[in-house]
Order: sequence, then C-alpha cells, then structure tokens
Amino acid sequence: MSIVMQIKIALFLLIYFTAINAWSNSTKEIRIVTEHWPPYSYINENGEVDGMATILIKKIMKEAGLDYSIELLSWKRAYKSAKENKDTLLYTIYKLENRESDFQWLCPLINTKGVKIYALASRNDVAINNIDDAKKYSTGVISTGWTHDYLKSEGFETTSHLDIGSSELTNIKKLLAGRIDLVVQEEDLIELRLKKLNKTSNVLKPVFTLISNQHKEGCMAMSLDTSKATINRISAALLKVNSSANQLINKENY
Repeated sequence: MSIVMQIKIALFLLIYFTAINAWSNSTKEIRIVTEHWPPYSYINENGEVDGMATILIKKIMKEAGLDYSIELLSWKRAYKSAKENKDTLLYTIYKLENRESDFQWLCPLINTKGVKIYALASRNDVAINNIDDAKKYSTGVISTGWTHDYLKSEGFETTSHLDIGSSELTNIKKLLAGRIDLVVQEEDLIELRLKKLNKTSNVLKPVFTLISNQHKEGCMAMSLDTSKATINRISAALLKVNSSANQLINKENY
C-alpha cells in the first residue's frame, strides 16, 4: 500500500471517529432539574415530575429528539447543578441581571405577570418602598423556593425576617390569619390560590414589586460549557413548540 493511500486512510479514520465522537456528545442524555413550584412543576400522585412548565419541557425534548431525565430538587441545588454541570438544564428561571452571566439562556418557556409582595388589604400600616423596608415585617416563604434564597441574599434572616411554611398555600393561610405580615407570590397565581381557600383577590393587596413585567419571562438555562450544538437544538425545538397552540394549558387543572 502506497504512503499516499495510507495517509488518505488515516485521514478518513480521523474524520470518521471525530464525527462519531461529536455525534455521541450531541446526543448525550440531558439532565433536567427543577424546583417545587406548582402549578408549573411538582410531583404528581404517580411520583412523577409534572406541571404546566414540565409538560412544555417534555414537548421540547421530544421535538429536539434528545434523551433526558427530570429531577425535582431544592432551588439552591437545582441552580448550582445547572450552573456547574455540562448538559444540565434548569427550568423555570427568571432571567435577572445578576444571573445572566451564569448561564446560556433559552426563553421564553412560560410568561407570567411578575412577582409581588402582598399584605392584607386591611393593613394600612405596611409601607415598602424598597426591598430593605420589607425587613420590618415577617414574610412567609418556603425553604426550597427561589424567593427564600433571593431574600436571604438580600440580607433577610430566618429568625427575624422570614417565616418558613410548608407550601405557598400554607403561607397565604398564615397571612389571612394574621400570623405573618407578607407573602411573596406570582401575580397570576395568587388569585388561583385564594380561590382554593374560598377567598377573593381583594382580601390582599400588592405592596411591592419583586419581579416586574419587564422580567416576566420564565426561561430555561444551561451551563456555559454546554455545547452550542445542544443549545441550538433545544432552542429550535423551543421556537417550534412556542409557535404551537398546544402549549396553552389551563391553570385550573393544577
């Protein structure tokens, strides 16, 4: 066999195995992580991760033709895992300025009306002009949620500023009973949760906007070292799913 032929075969094998390796990497199983955030993500009666955003995630992964697994973790663990590990996708996350440099972003997965701090409508003594003003009051949060970690990062202390509840509904019950002063809630979910308690929305009032309409998109996020090929694949699937009317899911089912 001539030297030229040997070189050609060697080059062919190099290109072939490089392509196989690239294909293998691009089809690696995506690890998907999320938090307990009903009705968007939660564990259903069958022990599976479910919810409005989860249904969309499954549609997107199917459209992208990617294998995946979904885990429900605390917000802190989910955030850290997606930030530090390749091929790990986090949902649902608001794209805030202090987070932008941590991830590659895929938006929007869902749209919300923003997040606000609420007090009893009868409380005329509650005045909050900035986030530090909220430290004058007790605020109900759940320990596994992003609001808990966000408020902790703003200097809120569990012993003096935060009251830990088992669920968002429990926190609203505490607020209605006068056991806490404030709750942090998504604007489009507060009415639904009050309805479950046979209450109308006028029993509470917003006293401070934590996340405005400007940042209302709930997104997916992946680590900075996840390949562009994977990001582009999921992004194309997201675009196709978002253009479909099938993503319109009734919140009342959750």
